[in-house]
Amino acid sequence: KYEDEAAAEFALQIDSSEVDDRLSGNVGRTIAAFRRCGLTLENCVDFNKRKAQIGAIVSKRNDAVHHSDDSSDFTFSDVIGWIAVVKEYILGISQYVQGERAFHMSRLQLLQSHSN
Repeated sequence: KYEDEAAAEFALQIDSSEVDDRLSGNVGRTIAAFRRCGLTLENCVDFNKRKAQIGAIVSKRNDAVHHSDDSSDFTFSDVIGWIAVVKEYILGISQYVQGERAFHMSRLQLLQSHSN
């Protein structure tokens, strides 16, 4: 259940090919995707703190999956560690987005209260 009706009505009019083309683990594509939604990830401390690690993880994964590189140079323990990094990265971005949403909702409410 959504906290307010504005969140419940939000929808993106994109098809699955656009999602494939625009959403990615690639840090640059992530920045661009959030920018299209009006968010500047470069202002997110947790994003900046982990983007180099995420870039390395994504690159290693892409090499193993797309370029048939030997994945034996990383261990299951490496993967477990990467999962922890990715979880922290996602949590930081989520908190940033929630903070931005709260900020803009409070500004909207303030503007609405002044227009009455």
